[in-house]
Amino acid sequence: MLKSSRMKIKQILNNNAVLTTDANRKEAIVIGKGLGFKYHTNDILNETDVTRIYVPMKNGYREKIIELLEEIPFECITLTEKIINHAEKTLNVELNQNLIFNLADHINFSLRRFKEGMDLSNIFTEDIKRFYTDVYNVGVHSVEMINSFYQVNMDGDEAASIAFHIIDAMSNHTTEDTLNIIQGVNNIVDIIERYFDITFDENSLDYSRFIIHLQFFMKKIYMEENKDKPDNSSFTFLQFNKQKYADIDDCINKINDYTSKQHSYHLSDDDRLYLKIHIIRLVKHSFLP
Repeated sequence: MLKSSRMKIKQILNNNAVLTTDANRKEAIVIGKGLGFKYHTNDILNETDVTRIYVPMKNGYREKIIELLEEIPFECITLTEKIINHAEKTLNVELNQNLIFNLADHINFSLRRFKEGMDLSNIFTEDIKRFYTDVYNVGVHSVEMINSFYQVNMDGDEAASIAFHIIDAMSNHTTEDTLNIIQGVNNIVDIIERYFDITFDENSLDYSRFIIHLQFFMKKIYMEENKDKPDNSSFTFLQFNKQKYADIDDCINKINDYTSKQHSYHLSDDDRLYLKIHIIRLVKHSFLP
């Protein structure tokens, strides 16, 4: 939570939210139980009454937040705050401040759908569970908190949806980018498994390391970090025992075909080097003596 510095109330937004300004006239939306009752315009806020401070980053976003705060019950916001605090502590990350509103809105909407008997399925559940295990486990714990608080029985699909919001808040990517990264990782794993006709042990350390590498690899593709950068890879290793690892090189060529066609991205020598190292580890039982 952002620290307050003598916040003066500019406008009462609703029972639990106010618009404030600081000494530099910088606006912030502050939420806390009963703020709209306890204070009046031009009062100075007591920091102990504050649950969360949000400084709008984009024009027009203030209005969106005010609208959300009108719709979302305060108890849902406070529960969401606890979920975010747990996620940040467990994952050792600082999440984007937008998450408090986006996630509270999602949870409130999911609760309404659940109570109305509507489907809460998430097509990315298995991918998130597979490629973002730690975040998915935070999602599972979050659902347990929601189920206990609201006396409902939401499941793993909702855990994946919450995990997706957390993943999105861990980076500067858009929601669409996050979906594309997950799909790209899934596609590359499928290419390798189909090529070698194997199924990876998703509990193995080598697999976990590979997935982390693929996540950063796909992020690089969408951020185009490698544009016009020279390769610094070890050509010695790339050329090493090419006959022995010919199948792996051919598999990497198929990955290059995929990234070229789908993302207009051609693998660099560095990309090929790290993919080769990881794939050798993953399939060594089939290729190494």
